[in-house]
Amino acid sequence: MRRFAVAALAALPFMAAITALDLVAPFPADINVPLPAALAFYPAMGFFAQLALHVIPFAVLLVALTTVAAKLSLSARVWTAILLASLIEAVFQIGGADLEGRVLTVQAAVLAVHVFAFGCVELFLYKRYDFAAMYAFRLTYYAWWHVIWGVLRLQG
Repeated sequence: MRRFAVAALAALPFMAAITALDLVAPFPADINVPLPAALAFYPAMGFFAQLALHVIPFAVLLVALTTVAAKLSLSARVWTAILLASLIEAVFQIGGADLEGRVLTVQAAVLAVHVFAFGCVELFLYKRYDFAAMYAFRLTYYAWWHVIWGVLRLQG
């Protein structure tokens, strides 16, 4: 149970940061799926994101690094795979960002750093504990950002 408490606590700074960013530079209203659909959509999307954007790329990168960089320590290969895999969702988010005139906005740049750091924490939780801790981290964040704050921001 400790791993879930660690995951929830680790999500708090990310929840505060994304809320602050939304208050300073509001995101479009259409980024949130409204209730009650949100209660099914976000757990499913979170599970997919964990596998497609983190676990599978991490595993593939770790195998590749073991093959091409066998002289590196296991720890160095793991952390390199964590950093590289964490870039995937950040790049994906920027690709989907509303780039005004193809210029990277400050909001999009901050979001990219936020998502990259988020991915690093997720994969650290995966390494330290397991998939369940990693998923709990994302679900805790989603519960605030996409469900609770999503409802509040759409009502305001």
